[in-house]
Amino acid sequence: MKRLRVCFAVLFCLVFSVSNLILVQAQALPKSEQEAMLEELHRLYSEGKDAGTYSVTIEYEENGQTINKEVRITVTKDDTVIQGNIAINAEPISISPEQVADATDAFWISSANAKAWRTTTLEELPIISVDASQIQNREGQYLLTFTTVDAVATSVAVTVIGNNEIFAVDGESGQASVFHDTYTDNAFDFMSASSWFWLALNTLLAGLIVVPLILLLIHYGITNKIYRQVVSLLKK
Repeated sequence: MKRLRVCFAVLFCLVFSVSNLILVQAQALPKSEQEAMLEELHRLYSEGKDAGTYSVTIEYEENGQTINKEVRITVTKDDTVIQGNIAINAEPISISPEQVADATDAFWISSANAKAWRTTTLEELPIISVDASQIQNREGQYLLTFTTVDAVATSVAVTVIGNNEIFAVDGESGQASVFHDTYTDNAFDFMSASSWFWLALNTLLAGLIVVPLILLLIHYGITNKIYRQVVSLLKK
């Protein structure tokens, strides 16, 4: 019976060690600043962040040391425009012909969620010009242009449709992503991977953590049952 207990203890420790090893590997730190920033970017997209520049702290391993660093990462959408350290973004909208007739600059800015900012300081910049001259109060698709300081501008589609056909446009794309370090001279761009790919990857990583734990519990239950049966037989 003593040997049986020893064998069970060794087996339990072995399974636990393997599970712990898988968990550690799944949570391993990125091996470079670039890799850490890319992971942080995907996290921002997975959280549904709007276009904008975010100040975040990344953690990665370099030369055997763990490094924490504050950086700025810019999340972009389809209609985001960045020139130098100035960014502007707006989203496509759908409206009725009646809304076109009464639309003001404030209406266009609010409806298209237009905004501008500095990627280096996170300062909000004003929308100084709205060009809606092409938009007519009849069904069709037109361009709406927003301009901020230094003539940085973006244009989005405005779809004029019947009142009974108005629908929501989420404006979420996440097709491109721009990184900006805290030092403006060290900026670089990346194209983000497909959200489906990262969803599958995250699911796989979660499975690597959860599945061993489930197997461990099942194994423990079966082993414990066998142990009790053996002990019962030995007592007889």
